[in-house]
Amino acid sequence: MDETPAPDPGETAGQNAGTSVPNETRRWWHSTLSVAVALVVAVAVLYIVVLLARPLALLALAIVVASALAPVVDWVGRWMPRVIAVIAVYLLLLLLIVGIGWIIVPPLVVQIQAVIVRAPELLDTVQQLLDRFPGLDMATITDLITSQLGEISALLVALPMTVVSSLLDILFVLFMSIYWLIQGPSRHRFVLSLVPVGQREHTSRVLRDIGDAMGGYVRGAAIDGAIIGALTYIGLLFLGLEYTLVLALFAGVMEIIPIAGPVIASIPIIGLALSESLSRGLMAAGFVLLLQQFEGNLLAPNVMHSQTNLSPMLALLAVFIGGALGGLLGALVAIPLTAALRVIVVQVVAPFVRRWTGAPRVDDESE
Repeated sequence: MDETPAPDPGETAGQNAGTSVPNETRRWWHSTLSVAVALVVAVAVLYIVVLLARPLALLALAIVVASALAPVVDWVGRWMPRVIAVIAVYLLLLLLIVGIGWIIVPPLVVQIQAVIVRAPELLDTVQQLLDRFPGLDMATITDLITSQLGEISALLVALPMTVVSSLLDILFVLFMSIYWLIQGPSRHRFVLSLVPVGQREHTSRVLRDIGDAMGGYVRGAAIDGAIIGALTYIGLLFLGLEYTLVLALFAGVMEIIPIAGPVIASIPIIGLALSESLSRGLMAAGFVLLLQQFEGNLLAPNVMHSQTNLSPMLALLAVFIGGALGGLLGALVAIPLTAALRVIVVQVVAPFVRRWTGAPRVDDESE
């Protein structure tokens, strides 16, 4: 019988070493390549998000509007097909807006016409106020305006395109919100089909809470605007200013615009008060300042908290971050997106982390 020679230990060790080195090299290259691909994908996604920031923000705004109207559509949809229910709700909303306009527009037009008629008198009053400050007169202001005519002309030339672009944005938000509402049930069923049967009830509740949180922003903005408009009307009556309805309505509408809206609304109030007297102008400025502090630090954060379940701190932080990243449109969608993110963190991410770490559940999850 032939005897098979035993393998040399040194040779076996050399073969194992030679095999392990390529394996370790392949693993290193595989890990490095995976990280590199992940970084490239992340950068590409970030670039696409930045490139499509405005369309995505408009889509988010349409979802917010749809979420605000979803409870009404669901209620009306009990008695008719969903498509007809969506159309009926939007028609009722249009009739409501027209009805409010029918009540407000006539006195509004009267007051605007009165402002136009009094324009020369108001200019004379402004001139008298400027005469109190050395170096300031209408001629100086006219020269300053003339020097800026180039920029003003460019803005006037671009104004039609800006108006058309804004109308197209409004139509986009309108139709996208309609489609989002019509496809709501089928989209909900599709999302539930992606999760196990035992988790569908929890997933359905999370989706419903996300919609309620995002829609709550629109309700909060409406409540905020109504309160500020009423307070402005009362305050201007107390100050004895004219055109209170115009100014109060303008202040209420401007509440839709975070941060900048109240500042814009204060300009005609203070200007009209200064046209009457310096003391009344100072009183109007003090009233506007107090109203803005009340709205920015107490009213808006707490109203948004009641409608979106966001803490005042998160609401303020969301508006500032959204405005810094996306300007006015970013500030508009910041609170509803933050409210939706809060629901995901509290109801999805936090329970997963607790199961993973074995940490006990926290009773108060309001933050």
